[in-house]
Amino acid sequence: MKVVLGKKEYGILPITIEQYELLKNNPDIKATELITMMTGAPIEEVKQAPFAQVSFVAKMLMTEWGNTDTTPLELVVDFKGVKYGLIKPSQISYEEWINLEVFMAESPLDLTKLAVHLYKPLSSKKEGNERELIPYSLDECMGRVNDFRQFPITNLFSALFF
Repeated sequence: MKVVLGKKEYGILPITIEQYELLKNNPDIKATELITMMTGAPIEEVKQAPFAQVSFVAKMLMTEWGNTDTTPLELVVDFKGVKYGLIKPSQISYEEWINLEVFMAESPLDLTKLAVHLYKPLSSKKEGNERELIPYSLDECMGRVNDFRQFPITNLFSALFF
């Protein structure tokens, strides 16, 4: 989907875990900040766009933000040039199971921590149901937390609720 501000067109970027948490904790975000965050449009260009366009686009983007559950479950996701596979519940280790159980019980949920545990790098070129994942390591997962703040929230929600 694309939006028009002034005479320029901008694509809507996928909502990341970091953005989702920011929006959830700040529902009164300024229209200009919301548009910049979700389109990548420079804030100065957004401020110079017609008021009616900014207002309309911000309302539309808030609706888009609320629509985070429509992505089909993807078994393999290409993220930042690396292919990550969704864990196979029948093949997770005891340590992995216990850690996921602990993380799911935390309040508030750390969505990024859940994402790095649900999606692991592939260990081969096999994809889909034949995907092979690297062995579980808490240190390896936690080493990906900073990068995974930019992971698309729709992929995470699809994995959590499949």
